[in-house]
Formats: sequence, structure tokens, C-alpha cells
Amino acid sequence: MRHPDASIETMSLILDYFYSGSVTVPNTNIVQVSLFADQLLLTALKEKCDVHLLGDVSPSKTHSVYFCIATSSDSAISNEER
Repeated sequence: MRHPDASIETMSLILDYFYSGSVTVPNTNIVQVSLFADQLLLTALKEKCDVHLLGDVSPSKTHSVYFCIATSSDSAISNEER
């Protein structure tokens, strides 16, 4: 299965989540899974990814966290909070 917005690894992780209800997402895919989960309206998965990202913030990773927040479709995050 392919999707233009997701790598094969990301799609595989999403499918694992669909079938099992849980998934272990490697740090190398956490941003992509969060963004694709947001597109698919998989709120619980997106929130888990975001919590992990926020708990693992370092100077070298702040761009990834900002990108996830800036591209989120979650209306609870207002422009003032961004």
C-alpha cells in the first residue's frame, strides 16, 4: 500500500496501529507518523507521538517539534500559542 504523503516505513507503522491499537514508533519516524496520523485523524496516535516529541526536546530537535505544531490540524492550538 502506498500514499504520496507517507514513506513505506510510516505507512507500515500506521497499519500496525490500525490492526493492533498500539505501535512502537522509532525516533527516526516520529515526526512523519505524527503528521500522517494527523492527516488520517488518528488523534490518539498523533497525541502519543507529540507527547514523546515534547518529552524529548533538545536544541537539535526543536525544528521538528515546531513543524509538527505548525502543521497540526488541531484547532485547539491557536495561532497565538504557536
